[in-house]
Amino acid sequence: MNKNLIFVFVLFATLSAVNSLPYKLDKRSSSLEWSTCFTSAGTFPRLNVEVENDPVEGQQNTFTVSGPIQSDINSNDQLYMIFIDDDDPKNVHTFSTPVCGAEGLPQCPIKAGSQFSVDISLTVPTFPDAYDIYAVIGNPPDETLGCAYTNLWPDPPK
Repeated sequence: MNKNLIFVFVLFATLSAVNSLPYKLDKRSSSLEWSTCFTSAGTFPRLNVEVENDPVEGQQNTFTVSGPIQSDINSNDQLYMIFIDDDDPKNVHTFSTPVCGAEGLPQCPIKAGSQFSVDISLTVPTFPDAYDIYAVIGNPPDETLGCAYTNLWPDPPK
């Protein structure tokens, strides 16, 4: 009886320890939730955005933007990653890369409705408080073909 009780105790302790470990030890994905961009004129087609890890200010990170969108992507269109301070809209950091036509990318144009994917690696800028990240494909301000955004709090309010 005593041996059975010890065995059950060890079994429960082992199961509790195993259950507390994270499920994905090899590569953790970001927990960001990306939303559709909108203006007073309407909404833009939503891009799919994946982030290697949750953004940490001052650290390198890779964003992968993909989808099909409803318009052709031409050689003058770019992927823009735009970081905007929530408290000071003039505090903006913009990074860009071609979507097609450059080495290692598909030929231009990418026809409407076709799958595409483009990566951009950048150093996440530092902000005093909350900030937004926008992923935009197009040639702003003239043309926005697709967009997605998320909001971050580096140090959540207490």
